[in-house]
Amino acid sequence: ALIRAIHEIQFESTGEAAEYALVTVFVSEELVGTPEFQVVADDIEALGLNAASLEDQLGSFTAIVDAIIWILNGFALVVLLASGFGIVNTLYMSVQERTREIGLMKSIGATPRVIFALFSTEAVLIGLIGSITGIVLALILGTTLAETLQEAFLSDLVGLQLFVFEPQALLQVLLVVLSLALAAGILPARGASNKDPITALRYE
Repeated sequence: ALIRAIHEIQFESTGEAAEYALVTVFVSEELVGTPEFQVVADDIEALGLNAASLEDQLGSFTAIVDAIIWILNGFALVVLLASGFGIVNTLYMSVQERTREIGLMKSIGATPRVIFALFSTEAVLIGLIGSITGIVLALILGTTLAETLQEAFLSDLVGLQLFVFEPQALLQVLLVVLSLALAAGILPARGASNKDPITALRYE
């Protein structure tokens, strides 16, 4: 019946018999993925036609998106390394500016371990604040952009999720940033803990 209807429509518009290269069948969103939907797809294939769902058509598009994601992950790795050097530089400057304070703390009984823990904690806090800020901004911007695009020219792609924020992935990002911040803060914290208290008190 579908083939005959297509043939009649085309014959009426062109006046001669021809063939269609592609036919799009729209179904109710509630039927997608149900057994009835699969029965219709099987019936179409039984007629000698190839039935391809939206997911099939999005296969190549998904591959391109995955490649873009890998490229963006590469940029993210470069940014993380740059931020690590930034944390090292910030803490080294903090150690230099607080040299007399370090000498004072050591003179009143602070051990090198306490000084090391103090600056290591500061590094972790820098990473924690930065990662939480980045995650919150990403959630806000990503959600807003996804809603805007899906209401505009992506409205026909039912079920497409442009941005997916998984709690597990966000937690992994947070842990990676905190680990990097802690690693970046080890050298400055070690330098602060090894300072001689007398020399530190005389530092100008």
